[in-house]
Amino acid sequence: MLSYTDISSDKDYSLDELTPGIRHFVSQKSRVPVGKNKNGSLYYPMQSIEYYSTKAGDIELSFWMRLVEDAVKREDKRELLDAVTDYVKNNCAWLKSREDTRMYALECLCRKSYENWDGFNYEERGAL
Repeated sequence: MLSYTDISSDKDYSLDELTPGIRHFVSQKSRVPVGKNKNGSLYYPMQSIEYYSTKAGDIELSFWMRLVEDAVKREDKRELLDAVTDYVKNNCAWLKSREDTRMYALECLCRKSYENWDGFNYEERGAL
């Protein structure tokens, strides 16, 4: 299987270490054939993967989301994440699925994008 996660899952990473940098997309042919094509040749499907470059290393997106959610729990930022998620849900019309909304909210939380949003004041929510 194609993999681009080069960090340990045993370590507790901080949100700062998990801040996403460049988002990469890699595609390559599988090494294992899954059948034959219409010409009778072996068929090797394409495998694609997306990953972030972070201070902690290169991390696949699904694994990155789990690490960030663990860091949010450890750093007691659940209320802030919920506030960021609500703001993203109400102000980012291009995000259609729940998963896209959650991914974008996690990115915004790590990058501290919410500090520059008009109309977002986390202190008003009584959390700070």
